[in-house]
Amino acid sequence: MKKINLETQILAAFHEGLNKGLAWLTNEDIGIMIWGNGYIPQTAHIFNKMIKERMWKVRELAEQEGTLIIPMRKKIPNSTRGFKITAWKIATIDDRKYIEDELMYKLHNGDSRKKSTIRFVKTAVASSMLPPVKLHELTE
Repeated sequence: MKKINLETQILAAFHEGLNKGLAWLTNEDIGIMIWGNGYIPQTAHIFNKMIKERMWKVRELAEQEGTLIIPMRKKIPNSTRGFKITAWKIATIDDRKYIEDELMYKLHNGDSRKKSTIRFVKTAVASSMLPPVKLHELTE
C-alpha cells in the first residue's frame, strides 16, 4: 500500500470539505477528516500542531494545481502577534476580500522581513562580523 504524505492528505481534506459543502475548515475539521476516530481530545493538540506546521506546503501544493487556500484571521487584542488563524478554505470568486487581505498581509510581512534583514546586516557590519555591504545590494 502506497503511503500519502500529510500535506497531500490535508489538501484532499480541503477538497472533501468543499464537496460536502463545508467552506471553512478548522484544524479540528481537517484532523477528523484525516484521522477519523484517531483524532481524540487527548492528542488533538499534537495533530493540530502537525497541520499548522504543514499549511505552507499545503498552500504551495494547492497553488501548483491552480487553487488558493486562504486563512480566516481573528484579531487578538493586546497581542504582539496580532491575530490567530481560526480556519482555512479553498478560495472562490466570492472571496475577494479575504484574498486582498491575504495579499496585504503577505506584502506587509515581506516588508517586515526585509527591514529585519537590513537591521541584522547593519548590526553585523557595525560589529565587524561582516565586511561592509552596500545596502542597496540587499534590496535588489
